[in-house]
Amino acid sequence: MAVPDTSTFSLQDVVDEINPTTDDLVDCIADASSSGYDTSYYSSPATSLLEFRNYSATIVTDIGATSTSNTGITLNLGVVPVGDMIVITLFQQYAGSTVTPASGYTLIDVVAFTGYGRVHTYYKMNTISTTQSTTFSTQYSGYKHMHAMSIPNTTGIGESTQFGTPATSFSPTLTGLTANSLVFLAWCTRDLEGGNPVVNEYTESGTAGFPVIDGFPSSGAYRAYISYYIQPSSTTNDRWNSIVQWANQKTTGQIFEIKR
Repeated sequence: MAVPDTSTFSLQDVVDEINPTTDDLVDCIADASSSGYDTSYYSSPATSLLEFRNYSATIVTDIGATSTSNTGITLNLGVVPVGDMIVITLFQQYAGSTVTPASGYTLIDVVAFTGYGRVHTYYKMNTISTTQSTTFSTQYSGYKHMHAMSIPNTTGIGESTQFGTPATSFSPTLTGLTANSLVFLAWCTRDLEGGNPVVNEYTESGTAGFPVIDGFPSSGAYRAYISYYIQPSSTTNDRWNSIVQWANQKTTGQIFEIKR
């Protein structure tokens, strides 16, 4: 739970969020991550308690995933903090069809190359304080996989791009990125034969990426994955060094940026 987005929060709220070495402001500042601050109230380096307003130690919450071969797919989201961005990624087999999202969701991007799998991403700003679920529908009764995550302290959607390739190794790239934004890579293989992709989690600037937050590598018609990293301030052009597959396989996906 983030530090309250009010001017009346206490040092204890910050301590509870950061769990510093010692329970004082100096160690809270020392142990805090720059990616957790709300830039509406923070300027680097932090010097005051008030700069921790709306601070969140959690960058991305992996809500969960579900799979089905029905035309509709429903996922229980549980309780999502009000103000967080909810991001839904829906993967479909290569014969997939148009997706109708739940009410309130806006399309980020859809990848639909002929003969490849399909990747759809949507988002909405959460206004519901109680347990909720979401249902997306399609005209296609084939296999599909849906993943949900929530992200605090966002300011909107940035760049996005698509890719599709049969190569065993490739490097998806996105340009024009904003420092400190989250850059997501969502991709799937058309069939099972590609095996588990190996993702080099370092970008070309040397910034470490984060482990795959969703993967569906079990025996099924295809495989789907999501990973992300925090865009460094040193460059506006970055990418994953490589995605490596076991065999030539029709892999498709998208990179999209969420600004904070």
